[in-house]
Amino acid sequence: MADGIDELFRRFGTTIDYARHEFTLAESGKFAPPVGASAIAFDLDDHVPIVTATLGGLPARITIDTGSRSSLTLHSPFVRANNLVAAYHAAPESVTGWGIGGGVRGRMARLPTLQIGDEQIVGIAGELFTGDKGAFANPDISANLGSGVLRRFAVAFDYDKRKMYLAPNADFATPDAFDRSGLWLLKDSDGLRIADVVPDSAAARAGLRVDDRVVAIGGEEVAKRSLAQWRQLLRESPAGKRIVVGVRRGSDAREVEVVLADRIPATAFNTIPTQPSP
Repeated sequence: MADGIDELFRRFGTTIDYARHEFTLAESGKFAPPVGASAIAFDLDDHVPIVTATLGGLPARITIDTGSRSSLTLHSPFVRANNLVAAYHAAPESVTGWGIGGGVRGRMARLPTLQIGDEQIVGIAGELFTGDKGAFANPDISANLGSGVLRRFAVAFDYDKRKMYLAPNADFATPDAFDRSGLWLLKDSDGLRIADVVPDSAAARAGLRVDDRVVAIGGEEVAKRSLAQWRQLLRESPAGKRIVVGVRRGSDAREVEVVLADRIPATAFNTIPTQPSP
C-alpha cells in the first residue's frame, strides 16, 4: 500500500492552500508551484519529507508532517544534546498531545527563528519532547514540523524532483498563540473532561483538577462549540481575561473563575543557545 501511495505522489504535484482550505493534485507535467514560493530540497524517509533547516543557528533535520496540528516538536535527543530546556526557559512538563497510547508529555517554549530555505519563521510555540520512547525520541531527526507552522503558507510538494515549495499567505506574520488556561481537554459524553492541569497555571490556580467535567465556559454550554473551537478560545483570548468555567466533580457542581495567563513568553525568543563543546 505504501508503495502505491509513493507512486501516486511521484505522478502528481500536491498543493495544500491552508488559507483557502484547498488540496490540489496536478499531473507532474502540469504542476506549477504556488506564486511567490521558495523552493526547498527534501529527502524521503519511509515516504516522509525531511528538510535541512536551522533553529536559532542550530543545524536541524526536520520532518514535514501535514497531519500534525502542532507547530514544531523538538526530538528529545536534540533537546538534550543542545541543553534546550534551559536555553529556551521551557515551561513545566505537561500534556502537549494525545494519541492512541494516551497523553504525550513535553515542555513548551517560545523558540528562536526557524530558517527553512529562504523562509524565516519567528516566535514558534514549540514542544520540547523529553521522553525516551516513540517517534519523537528518534536521534536521527531534530524536530517535526506540523500544520501550526505550515498554515502560514501555501505548501506544495514535487516528490519526483524532491522539492517542497512555501508561499507565505496572509497568516504568515500571525503570532503563534499558545494555550493560556493550563488545561488539556478531551471530548466527554457529558461535556469536556480535564485530562491534564499544568502546575502553577491559570487552571491550577483556579482549583481545577484532572477528571473534572467542564460543562460550560464563559456562560456557554460546551456542547455549542467543538473541542477545537474551545481550544482556540483558550489559546487566542488575551492574558488577563477572566473566564467563568462551570464544572462537575462527582455529584458536586460549581463555577470557578479562570484568569488566563501566558505559560510561555508571548513574543519571539531571540537568544541563540551556545552549542555544547565536542
